[in-house]
Amino acid sequence: MTVCKDCSMTINKTDIYDMLKYNVIVVDFIKVNGDKRSMTCTLRSDIIPTSPASDDEVNRNREPNEGVQVVWDTVSTGWRSFRYDSVVEAYIVEEYNT
Repeated sequence: MTVCKDCSMTINKTDIYDMLKYNVIVVDFIKVNGDKRSMTCTLRSDIIPTSPASDDEVNRNREPNEGVQVVWDTVSTGWRSFRYDSVVEAYIVEEYNT
């Protein structure tokens, strides 16, 4: 169960993914080792770098894991991931303005 900080409601995997596609968000989650982490991240196409390989090329040797989301960390400027079931809170910090 995940809580949206600004809206005080429960959000799910689809909500988080949609927030990532159109905004920069903060995701607070518990790492596998038990540490709490806060990550500022996005999937906005105008922010993430262009991938040199297609998704099929990158994932050719592994099964997709629907429980893990790969994101662009805007603070460390690198690709990171989190498990949806470890998310404690997620909220928008920079809305997409067209």
